[in-house]
Amino acid sequence: MRLIKPDVNLGRAVFWNIKQSLPRSLTTIKWEGTFVSIYSKDDPQLLFSMSGFEVCILPKIRMLDGDQFLLKDAVWNLTNEQTKERTAQAFLCISDEGIQQFNNHIQQVLMSSGSTTFSKIVNKWNTALIGLMTYYCEAVIHTNELLDALIKTENKIQTRQHWFEWEDAVAFPASGLLYAKGVG
Repeated sequence: MRLIKPDVNLGRAVFWNIKQSLPRSLTTIKWEGTFVSIYSKDDPQLLFSMSGFEVCILPKIRMLDGDQFLLKDAVWNLTNEQTKERTAQAFLCISDEGIQQFNNHIQQVLMSSGSTTFSKIVNKWNTALIGLMTYYCEAVIHTNELLDALIKTENKIQTRQHWFEWEDAVAFPASGLLYAKGVG
């Protein structure tokens, strides 16, 4: 998505129009944290965020002449049910809020671990990782920010393992920890 001045102004105008039409006694909306995507001649893609996913829709009519529909993970072909014609493609990735929720969950696991055994920490890490992969499925591989976050949190868990090995002089098997580096 490109930030083009006429599109930004149009987005602000729509926002202010909606804000003025809502009764202040019921609700109010603020520009901060608001996301507006403008579909115009200069910006061929429509972008929205929903339930932790960011979806970018590229219509067939906006594709360059030589471009073809991609057939890969995290790209969905949108078809017209009546004609069975592919009309657009939706590109999936994970939103910043989804990544932050995962980081917060792992931080909570590490902060609450206290004097628990390393195997309990590893079980919580594995549960969080399996939950993440189950919910986001194919969007994980195409979200570089999440892959970076997975590696950082994995290193934090491994650092905790080294601390336990040093503290208790007990070597825990590395096979108990699911490695996120093998994902990408």
